[in-house]
Amino acid sequence: MKLVGMLDSPFVRRVAISLQLLGLRFEHQSLSVFRTFDEFRQINPAVKAPTLVCDDGELLMDSTLILDYAEALARPRTLMPSTLHDRQHDLRLIGLALAVCEKSGQLIYERGLRPPEKQHAPWVDRVTAQLLGACGALEQALAARPIEVSTSAALRQAGVSVAVAWHFAQRTLPQVVPAAGFPHLVALSAAAEALPEFRAAPYGEGTCRPVEAPPAPAMADGRDLQIRSPLSPDEIEAARVLLDANGWGPRVADPSVFAELLRRSPICLVAVRDGQVIGFLRALSDGLFNSYISMVVVDEAHRGQGVGSRLVRTAMGTNPEMTWVLRAGRGGVSAFYKALGFQRSEVAMERPGRRP
Repeated sequence: MKLVGMLDSPFVRRVAISLQLLGLRFEHQSLSVFRTFDEFRQINPAVKAPTLVCDDGELLMDSTLILDYAEALARPRTLMPSTLHDRQHDLRLIGLALAVCEKSGQLIYERGLRPPEKQHAPWVDRVTAQLLGACGALEQALAARPIEVSTSAALRQAGVSVAVAWHFAQRTLPQVVPAAGFPHLVALSAAAEALPEFRAAPYGEGTCRPVEAPPAPAMADGRDLQIRSPLSPDEIEAARVLLDANGWGPRVADPSVFAELLRRSPICLVAVRDGQVIGFLRALSDGLFNSYISMVVVDEAHRGQGVGSRLVRTAMGTNPEMTWVLRAGRGGVSAFYKALGFQRSEVAMERPGRRP
């Protein structure tokens, strides 16, 4: 892949840093949408940065869309949290960070490209208020709930985007956004800029020199295991066949019913090794406080290798306020769930449904 655009753009820079954190190999070509307009147009007629040239030559634009594609390529690596509660919070921070980037850019263009006599003061005041409002909201959010940026492994997309946005605002508009009023943003930016992925993509006209990505997580037997979501049509059918072969027949016999069951379930994961679906998990969750694990199955040949634990841990995420429940009715599962922190409840009740 090739990333096209200059690192003085926060949108290009957040993509360059994120691709490294996701362990994706890419080449960076530093082209300006202004000074090298014609050269950029030969690559992308829209002349929009960032542009990602995919391996098959197709072009992607817009940093958010590029990162969505990158997340799909990098599975099971991700820079986004797995629980709805944490994801909602991170998306809010990312939105505010992108607002800082957008409003900073509008002020730069208004002041740098438009003649003074044609600048519109009410517009400048409005955009300045939006910029300061976004920075203020980020400062309050960080004061209430700090972002972990101490190591590359701990960094998520929210941390990348907020750090890049603040650094951009300070490099371009320090007189508009005085650092003294935003100590939490200053501290976060300083910590993030010290990380190798940030140092490899420094703000300015240079070229990103990606750091070597750590190897992808592997099982004890050395073979790679991927936890994937959302499921492709082929993975849905493979999961149904796996369940059918392991005693779930009546509930998964009809492919259309099974597909609808997954469509209504907020958490569906498959474990894939060597291109084969060897595990499946389905769970229900409100994303905040209560969740229910409904189905977990691992192919018999792959049991005892941590596949089921990976599925359950991935589904549960990191929200400490979430209570997880399940029915431990199948033989031999109690010890498995106890090892994952579950304990028998004395307060749960159920009203079983009638099934054929």
